Amino acid sequence: LKYAPASPQALELRGDVAEIKGDHELAAASYARAQRVDAERASIPLKYGNALNRRGEPHRALDAYQEALRRDSGMCEAHINTAATLQELGRLAAASQAIRQALRLQPDHPQALFTQANLLLESGRCDEAIQWYQKALAVDPRHAAAWLHLGHAWKQRGLLKKAVEAYRQA
Repeated sequence: LKYAPASPQALELRGDVAEIKGDHELAAASYARAQRVDAERASIPLKYGNALNRRGEPHRALDAYQEALRRDSGMCEAHINTAATLQELGRLAAASQAIRQALRLQPDHPQALFTQANLLLESGRCDEAIQWYQKALAVDPRHAAAWLHLGHAWKQRGLLKKAVEAYRQA
């Protein structure tokens, strides 16, 4: 940044380092500036949205994810993050629409499968959620959050032995 203060790559890298250090304020500021300088790369507004979410600003994060999708409508991660953020805001119908788009793009994306399962579980569709958690785990058997949530789903169904097995895998 000292030698190229307007370099989007340098600004993005500063944001990445700030995120690793847990400085979401600096990360968000760096990504916001990089986004203004580089109007093409979708990864920058995606990272900006993630930093905003970590700062507790989900509405602004949604705007950033929409900018990422404007730049690259096929960016699966932006659809997934949009869905997860909408779910966090209680907007389940919109979240379901976003995750369906992610699954159309990448049907075997473990985080998309996991997010779909979470939406189903929150909607009270426990049996379907279990199937989606299992799909996520078939793709990525080390997905700890999927194991944990599968355990919650089994527990909700009253199948404690299966729940304990899933918790142990997490």
